[in-house]
Amino acid sequence: MVCYRPAQAHHLTFVEDDGLRGMRRSGDQHAVPLCDDHHRHLHAYGNEKRWWAMEGIDPLEWIEMFKRNEGKGYDPEESTEENTEEEILQDEE
Repeated sequence: MVCYRPAQAHHLTFVEDDGLRGMRRSGDQHAVPLCDDHHRHLHAYGNEKRWWAMEGIDPLEWIEMFKRNEGKGYDPEESTEENTEEEILQDEE
């Protein structure tokens, strides 16, 4: 998703509104592919929303695009919205 190397599933930690503030991973419906290096870097960074914003990727948009393409992948040219780092971080509040 970030670099197109072989990937493993990363379960987003910020989509479940359970009061644990990112302490529990989400279900498979909110999983995205990340290579081992990026997966470790994301977990080491700590603030998942900020990490995605720094990468310039909206993982929730990626999931929706993946569903619309019936699992055939993500085409950034088909992106329906442009989320800036500031907009993504505002959702964090």
